[in-house]
Amino acid sequence: DVESRGLGDVYKRQVSAYTAASRIEYFFSQPMSAYAVTMSNYVGQNYGAGKYQRIKTGVRQCTVLMLVTAIIGGLLLNIFGKYFASVLIEDVSSKVFEYATQYLSIVGCSLWAFGIICVYRSSVQGMGEAGIPTINAIIESSCRVIWTIWLVKYGNFHQLCFANPVT
Repeated sequence: DVESRGLGDVYKRQVSAYTAASRIEYFFSQPMSAYAVTMSNYVGQNYGAGKYQRIKTGVRQCTVLMLVTAIIGGLLLNIFGKYFASVLIEDVSSKVFEYATQYLSIVGCSLWAFGIICVYRSSVQGMGEAGIPTINAIIESSCRVIWTIWLVKYGNFHQLCFANPVT
């Protein structure tokens, strides 16, 4: 991934922490991706059938379910993040472990935002609208590149922790 390549030579400990913590993050973000796939299909079927009120209800209900999931996941990452990190990082007294738990804490606080993007972007895609999600993806990718270039020159690990939440 772009962030790892840009920082690899300069911050080896941070890259190790980022890599380990990212694996844990992906586990907790999978429900959000599942909601995205669900809503794309659900909205597509109901949009084709002309059941617009059902779409609104479904999006609202999925958003509530996603928020509950994200809050629970975020709490788990913040409360038990160090235990999750200890599965992948042997030396719990190391800087790598410290960085990984810092990353998990920040990401845990932003799961809800990622979930909202997943639900709403996929719902729009389900209606056959490709323009808005495509623009969103371009902006997201551009922000990642700009963020990474800036981090390599001026940033620190704490700022790297915000790469996923910001983009």
